[in-house]
Amino acid sequence: MSSETTIARARAARDRESQVIAEGSLQAERAVAWVRLVTFTLLGVSQLLRKFDGQHVEHDPVKVAVLAAYLVFSVSTLVAVHRATAKVGRAQVSLVFTAIDIGFFLTMSLRTIFEHHPHAMAQTAATFFLPILYAIARYSAVHMALATALSACAFWLVAVLDGTLLWHEIAFVIACYAGGGLLIGATSARIRGLFTRLRRRDNLARFVAPQVVEQLMRFGDLALQPRQVEVTVLFTDIRDFTALSEKMAPRELLELLDGYFSEMAAIVKGVNGTVNKFIGDGLLAVWGAPEQVEEHAVLALKAALHMRARLVELNAERAGRGLVPLRIGMGVHTGLVAAGMLGGADQHEYTVIGDAVNLASRIEGLTKQFGVDILASEATWKRAGDRFAATSLGEARVKGREEPVVVFAIEALRVNGSAGRAAG
Repeated sequence: MSSETTIARARAARDRESQVIAEGSLQAERAVAWVRLVTFTLLGVSQLLRKFDGQHVEHDPVKVAVLAAYLVFSVSTLVAVHRATAKVGRAQVSLVFTAIDIGFFLTMSLRTIFEHHPHAMAQTAATFFLPILYAIARYSAVHMALATALSACAFWLVAVLDGTLLWHEIAFVIACYAGGGLLIGATSARIRGLFTRLRRRDNLARFVAPQVVEQLMRFGDLALQPRQVEVTVLFTDIRDFTALSEKMAPRELLELLDGYFSEMAAIVKGVNGTVNKFIGDGLLAVWGAPEQVEEHAVLALKAALHMRARLVELNAERAGRGLVPLRIGMGVHTGLVAAGMLGGADQHEYTVIGDAVNLASRIEGLTKQFGVDILASEATWKRAGDRFAATSLGEARVKGREEPVVVFAIEALRVNGSAGRAAG
């Protein structure tokens, strides 16, 4: 893999992550815009209630102007964020919104102090904590740090000018801001990281065994670097699939393949294998990459036998519904492959390439010639033959190879040293 391709993939991954973050930030900003407008509305209601309680409320033209400006800001922001589309970099605009929110609360508090009106510092402390709460929805450490710092500074200024709180009381409130901001920020970061890891783990678990997922989560993309390794490849497809598909509607065909592949993929992953890809009605599985395992040939043959047994059960279910049975062929081969990421920056996959993959496919094709469902190459048999009962079918020629291939029909797993016929 060239360094340019690696860099391009890394950039593409970062771009996709940035886009996801931008979409999340836009959703958060929409929620904050609604809360901001509701808060403003409640503030207006509280002023009306003061009149009903018989309290004297003076009409301060400066406050009225500030309230009107903030109302315009709240409504226009709500409209703008609901019309906006998620774009990378746009989330930083909400940093300005944070400053405006705190500036509004600070201006209202300072105006009250300068007019020598009664000032409730407990209410002020709660008010300056609102922008910190807004930052929670944004899941951003930068927003949380800015909101905490500006809120603490604003409260300190109001408290000093008001003069009703002692220094240790002011310090206590500011410490609560800092502690709350740090705790909320750390919790948000952990939640964000948790969901990122869960999403990646879920995506990986659809294709590889749990052990491989753990390796990838632990070592990251280093576990997927291209390398030459010996593996065992299993290729399987459905017999007479073309004729079968001609008698089925596309949706029914898709449902059939979805159910079939789900069952077979579960078997592969259950014996530490990796489902490399689905090719039409075929499935390519590999043992030995990306996770190295000593008995990859044994595991592959066990998977083939489990597939055979599961197909018998599936066909019994199909017979009960009046459907024709499915027949499959499986070819297994052990050899060297190049394993790693393949593709460009926008689309790539982990795969195995080499003659061993092609030969597994050719051996699967021989199952029709010999009338069996599981064939293994001599290389696989030498690796795992003593664990299985099989019949040697001798040499066979496959397309694209000059040398004939010795194949074995796999019958069963040996139990206590015997099972069915021994290798002939």
